[in-house]
Amino acid sequence: MINDLVQQSDFAIGDTLNGEVDKLADKEVGSIARVISAAENFPEVAKEALDTIHKKNKNSKTPVLGITGTGGAGKSSLVDELVRRFLIDFPEKTIGLISVDPSKRKTGGALLGDRIRMNAINNERVYMRSLATRQSNLALSKYVNEAVEVLKAAEFDLIILETSGIGQSDTEIIEHSDTSLYVMTPEFGAATQLEKIDMLDFADLVAINKFDKRGALDALRDVKKQYMRNNNLWDVHMDDMPVFGTIASQFNDPGMNSLYKAIMDKLVEKAGADLQSNFEITKEMSEKIFVIPPSRTRYLSEISENNRAYDKKVDAQEKVAQKLYGIYQTILSVIPNEVTESFLTKNGIDQDEILKQVQNDEQPFAKLLFAQFDKIKLSLDPYNWEVILNWQEKVKKYKDPIYSFKVRDKEINIETHTESLSHTQIPKVALPKYQAWGDVLRWNLQENVPELTDLVEEAVLTEFDRITERGGVLGAMETMYQRSKIQEESLYYETLKHTGEFPIIGVNTFLSSKGSPTVTPQEVIRATEEEKQFQIKTKESLNKAHEDKIEQLLSEMQSAAINNQNLFEKLMDATKVCSLGQITSALFEVGGQYRRNM
Repeated sequence: MINDLVQQSDFAIGDTLNGEVDKLADKEVGSIARVISAAENFPEVAKEALDTIHKKNKNSKTPVLGITGTGGAGKSSLVDELVRRFLIDFPEKTIGLISVDPSKRKTGGALLGDRIRMNAINNERVYMRSLATRQSNLALSKYVNEAVEVLKAAEFDLIILETSGIGQSDTEIIEHSDTSLYVMTPEFGAATQLEKIDMLDFADLVAINKFDKRGALDALRDVKKQYMRNNNLWDVHMDDMPVFGTIASQFNDPGMNSLYKAIMDKLVEKAGADLQSNFEITKEMSEKIFVIPPSRTRYLSEISENNRAYDKKVDAQEKVAQKLYGIYQTILSVIPNEVTESFLTKNGIDQDEILKQVQNDEQPFAKLLFAQFDKIKLSLDPYNWEVILNWQEKVKKYKDPIYSFKVRDKEINIETHTESLSHTQIPKVALPKYQAWGDVLRWNLQENVPELTDLVEEAVLTEFDRITERGGVLGAMETMYQRSKIQEESLYYETLKHTGEFPIIGVNTFLSSKGSPTVTPQEVIRATEEEKQFQIKTKESLNKAHEDKIEQLLSEMQSAAINNQNLFEKLMDATKVCSLGQITSALFEVGGQYRRNM
C-alpha cells in the first residue's frame, strides 16, 4: 500500500505553464515553484518562459550571495542564522533561498535535507527551494541558473544560493553569485592543506564555523595567513582579513553578527545592493558561552574515576580494619578473665590497662601484638578509626526512643520506633549486627543497601564513560547519542504499556465500576471538540483584551534576551497577557531554535 502511494505521487510536474510567469512579481509561491520545476523537468516546455524571464532580468539588481563549503561544516545552520538576522534587520525586504543537495551516484536519489535545519524560513517574506544536483561529483544543479533567474523575476531583495558539500578544488559557486562565502571548520588538518583549497583564492569572505572546537584560534590564524598570501593583501592588517570565527549554534553569536554585517557591506560594495545594514555588532570574535568549558569535557569520566578510586580505597581500608579487628580479638584472648569493657581509645589501644590484666608470662606476646597493631593502624585513615570507635554509640542512639541531632544549632528530635497494634515497638531503622570492624567500616562508608547501590552505580558510571568516549556531553549531543538511548528505552516502555505487560493505574488499567478487580479499557476518551474550542476562544479573548500591550511586552522581552538583561522579569510580565506560542515565537525570532536532525 505504501509503495503504491509513493508510486502514484512520484511524477514530474511543470509540463505545462499557464500564466505562472506573470504571477512571479507577486511572489505567488505556487507559480515560482512550478516555473522552477518546469525549467528542471521540461526545459523544452519552459524555454519560451525562461527567455521572457531573461529579458526581464537584464536590468535586475537583485544580489546573489553564494555559500559553499565542505560537507558537515554547518552551512545550512549558518544560512538559517543569516536569514534570521536579515529578517530582523530589514523588516520590509524579502529573501529567496536555493539549496542544492547531492544526488547519489548509485541510486540517483538525493536527500534534500538542508531544509530540516532551517527554522527562520517559516516567514511569508522567505521562499526556499531545494534542488538535487542530478549529476555526480558536482556541487550545483545544471538548472541553478534558471532557478536564480526565476527568483530574480520574482523581485526578491536578496537571493542566497547554497551548494552541496564540495571538495578542495571546487569553485563553481563564483560563476553564479555576486558575493561568495566559503564555510569550513577548524578541523582541516595541517596548515599545508589550506594551499589546496581553491575557494580561498576566490571567496570574498570565509567563515570558520564550529569555532568552539579545540584548536579554533590556531585555525583562524592559519586561514587568515593563507587568505593574505592567496590574495596578496600584504598591506592589510591580519585582524582585518575577511575571515570570521562563527558558532551558528550559539545564541546571538558575536562572530555570526560580524559575518552578517560584513556580508551586507560586501553586497553593497560589489553588487550595488540596497542593503545598508543597521545591525549592531561587537568587534570581538566568537567567545563561546561555555555550557561545559573545554578543560571540563571529561568531567563525567572524572566523576567515574573518583567514585571507583573511592571504592578501591574503601576495599583497602576494609582489609586494614579487618586485620586490626583480628589482632584486637587475639589480644583480648590473652586476658584470662571475661572482657566486659572496651580498651579502645582515640589513639588506638589502652595498652597499660590491658597489661594490668595480662599474666606476666603472656605480656611479651601482648606487647608484640601491640606493636603489630600500631604498625597496621598507620594505614588506617583517622576518620575511619573514629567511625569504628563510634559504631556502638551509633547503634545505641538508634535503639533509644528518641534520636537527636542538630541542624544550624537547632536540635531536632525524631522518634526511632513505631508501635504496632499489639503494642510492639518496631524500629524505624534496623542497623546490621556487625562486630568485625571491616564489615562495620564498609557499611558506614558505602550506601546501606550495597548490592542494589553497586548495580545502579556501575551502570551510571559506565554510561558516563560512554558519553566521554563521544566527546563529552556536547559531543554526544551532536551525534544524538542521549536522544537515541532515550528513544530506545521509551519505545520499550511504551510497548510494555501498550500491550498491558506493564499495568499503570489510571493509564491502561482502571478500577472496575463494581470495585475490584481492575480492568483494561478498550479506549481512552480524549477532550471533546467543545472543550478544545473553549480553550482556543479563551486564548483569543485574552489577546483581544490586551491587544495594545502584547507587542510592547514581546519587544521588551526580545530586547532583554539580546542584551543579556533580566529575561525572567520580562517573561513574567509577558505571561499575563501573551500566550505560550506568542512568547516562544518571539524568542525564536531573536535567538533561533533547536535545529532538527534526521
